[in-house]
Amino acid sequence: MAVGVFHRIGAPDPGTFTNSMDQIRGFAGEKTFDGIYTSVWDHRDEVRDLGGVWLFAAGDTIGKDGFITHHQLLTLAHEYGCRLGWHTWSHPDMRTLSDDQIRAELDCPDWMPRDAFAYPYGDFDERVAGLVKEAGYGKAYSTTQGNGSDFAIRRDYI
Repeated sequence: MAVGVFHRIGAPDPGTFTNSMDQIRGFAGEKTFDGIYTSVWDHRDEVRDLGGVWLFAAGDTIGKDGFITHHQLLTLAHEYGCRLGWHTWSHPDMRTLSDDQIRAELDCPDWMPRDAFAYPYGDFDERVAGLVKEAGYGKAYSTTQGNGSDFAIRRDYI
C-alpha cells in the first residue's frame, strides 16, 4: 500500500508542504503527518474522517508557535482516532549522531506510544534502524528510502 506524508493543511503550496483537504482525501493510501502543525488541529473533524492517520510529533515543537499542544495531540488520539508516533526530540539527521545521542532522541515521553517512528528528513542507515528497533518501536517510516521492511517503510510527499 502507498503511504503519503503531509505536513500542513490549507491552500496547496509545495514550497511549505501544504496540501488541501481535497488532496489529502484524494490520496488512497495510508496517511501520515509530520511535525503536527496547528492546521491539523484546525481541521480535526476532517482529519478524523480520514480514519486512523499517523501523527508523528517532534518533542521540541510541541506547544511552540504554529504547532499543536500536548493536550491537542492526546485529544486527537483519544477522541479523533489518530495514531501517535515519535519523530525525535530535536529533528536531527540521526546518521550524524553517536549511539547514545540517538538513544536520547528516541527516548519519547511516557504518554507517547512506541508503535511507530518517523526518521527526521527520512534519512537513516542500518545502525540507526537497529537502534530504533532496539528502542522498542514497532515500525519506522522514511521519506527518502525504503525496502518494505518494518523499519524502512517508504512514504512519499503528496
